[in-house]
Amino acid sequence: MGCEAPGTLRCSRCSKATYCSSACQKRHWRAGHKRVCRSSIAKAARPESMECPICMESLVQEASFTYKECCGGRQCKNCTIRQFSTAGSRRDTLQRCAFCRAPIASSPDEFESRLLRRHKTGDATGSFMLYVCYTRGRFGVERKPTLGLEMLRAAASRGHPEGLYDLATARFTGTLRFADDPLAIHVGQDFEAAVKLYDRCLELGTCRNHGAALLNRGAIAYQMFDFVTARRCYLRAAVDHGLKAAMDNLEDMYRRGHGAIGEADLANIKRQFFEAHHHPRLRTGGRQNTPSPPEYFE
Repeated sequence: MGCEAPGTLRCSRCSKATYCSSACQKRHWRAGHKRVCRSSIAKAARPESMECPICMESLVQEASFTYKECCGGRQCKNCTIRQFSTAGSRRDTLQRCAFCRAPIASSPDEFESRLLRRHKTGDATGSFMLYVCYTRGRFGVERKPTLGLEMLRAAASRGHPEGLYDLATARFTGTLRFADDPLAIHVGQDFEAAVKLYDRCLELGTCRNHGAALLNRGAIAYQMFDFVTARRCYLRAAVDHGLKAAMDNLEDMYRRGHGAIGEADLANIKRQFFEAHHHPRLRTGGRQNTPSPPEYFE
């Protein structure tokens, strides 16, 4: 860059600029590439991309990456581990963002203010992180349940898969509850709103509680006498995700004569279930909250 010699070296940050020598790279860095390079890699790390901008691995689920509250970048867990293992005594490498080079938050208040800035820019992950902080007190942030519910609604409206699942489950059960917290936030039960939220979550297909969403969606359909939809959701949850609760619900539908499930159909479903998930420790689907079928169906 800036000379006529062929470039054999490449910028390790943006992988776009090429140089003939290290001296040429230094001159170009001081001449202005420093600002362009940092802004371009920070932009590439924002939530619009579904790949880690460092190793280009897929970032499909929320649990597969580390969120950077300073710039909204997302770094896969493997790159985070490599960053810590190769940094050694270089404390500056560990105390700065890999994308925008901003120093890490020095206090919970600074961490909260950064997330608020991300929320105001329309970042769905920033809104979801604020919801987690305000409702569970994570990262030292003071608990504010009312604001947490607002952040959850904002994250769901912006299409965050985990936000859609949590809000749908809250609408399904009437409360926003956590396994590690005895307190609950009452939001009101609304099956129609829960159905719309679950359908959006399932349409995205990137929620780590996809199986539990199918299970809960089937339970709502069952209570609304939509046995065809209930059967379809239970079947996908059982065969695709190995949820024993879904298999039990299908057997219960067979015993009650609902959903047009015959003896041959049930045997075929059981065969598919055990062939796909033959491990003795069957999964339960994560944070599911599915009531048993109501007694008035007897």
